Amino acid sequence: MKIRKGFVTNSSSSSFILGFKSEESIKEELQKENLEEEYFEEILRDVTEAAKLDREDVLEGYSEEIYYQILWEIEDSLYVPYSKKLEIRKMEEFQEKLNKAITDRVSELEEDMQRYSVFVEINYSDNDGLMYSTLEHYVVPDMNCCLVAISHH
Repeated sequence: MKIRKGFVTNSSSSSFILGFKSEESIKEELQKENLEEEYFEEILRDVTEAAKLDREDVLEGYSEEIYYQILWEIEDSLYVPYSKKLEIRKMEEFQEKLNKAITDRVSELEEDMQRYSVFVEINYSDNDGLMYSTLEHYVVPDMNCCLVAISHH
């Protein structure tokens, strides 16, 4: 439970890796998502303006981005007391488990990427208003072309 005292800002944001069959099919593939018009226009603009990424960039960036998320998931699953976390992280068994989990997640993404040739990363944040909060939490993660969502909470 969070207890707020005074003014607190929410610095929530997420990145999304989207995959498309070709640059020419982006608009058509987004239209198949049946998005509300304002969301469709925003996502289309963001995807069109985003730098196109190659497979290696996506996979390398993803493995770096998920490092701490997976580290914390493993720590939580072990019920490690806070005072022991740094000690546990140094253990060879922990490092092997962490590396395997990262490798497995990257392999899953690589498999999902096989049917696409164009990749982009877009970002949305709670701080930018209701529309962007909705895009971040409800719209983009549920899109068929969304390969992965990376939370920066």
